[in-house]
Amino acid sequence: MAQHQTLKGLGTEIMEDFLAAAKLCVEARKGDDGSILGYPATMLLLSITDAIGHGLDVGSGHTRLVVLKHPPFSELLAKCGQELNAKHIKNLIQWYRNALAHSGLIAPGVALTHEADGLPFGFSCDELTRIRVPVFYHVVKDAWDGLKDTFNPHFRPGEEKGWPKTPALLGVMSAASGIPEAQYVTAIRGQTFPTPSWPTSCPS
Repeated sequence: MAQHQTLKGLGTEIMEDFLAAAKLCVEARKGDDGSILGYPATMLLLSITDAIGHGLDVGSGHTRLVVLKHPPFSELLAKCGQELNAKHIKNLIQWYRNALAHSGLIAPGVALTHEADGLPFGFSCDELTRIRVPVFYHVVKDAWDGLKDTFNPHFRPGEEKGWPKTPALLGVMSAASGIPEAQYVTAIRGQTFPTPSWPTSCPS
C-alpha cells in the first residue's frame, strides 16, 4: 500500500492487489478434491469487473457488470464462443455479486467450480448458473492487462460530500518530529492529493 499523487495510481494499485489476491484464491487448495477459495475469488473478480465498468463509464448505477457486454470483455468472451445478454448480467448481479457482498451467500441452484478448462460461464435454459472460477479469472486478468494503461478510475459526482473532514495522516509520529506529513486522499477526477497542514483540533 503506497501513497499516490493521482487517482489513477491509487486505482491501479488497488486493482493489481485485487487480482493478486484473486490469483492466490484460485491457486489455493483447501481439500483433497482440489477445491479452491472460490467464493472470495468470485467476489474479487466481480468487484474488479465492476470497477472497470466504472472506469470506462459503461452503464449506469452502482453496479457496472454490464461492461461484460463491451470490449475488452466481449472480445475475450467471443473467443470462447460466449456472449452475455442483459438477462445473464442480471443473473450475475443478483445471484452472485449482490448475494456474496451483502449476504455472504450465492443463490440456491447456482455453482462455482474449480474447473481450469472450459467456458467461463455455464447456462441452464438461458440462465447463468455456473462460473468456472479459474477460467473467469483469466478473462478478467486479460481484460485488465489490455486496458490498465488507459484505465480512468474516478468517483461519482457528489461522493466527496461524505468523506472525512480530517483525513488520516499516515507516517506522522508527532507534530515536532520533523518527519514529513503523509499525503492523503481528497481528490476527484484527476485532481492531485494535497499535503495537509498539521491538524491542531478536530473540526466542529
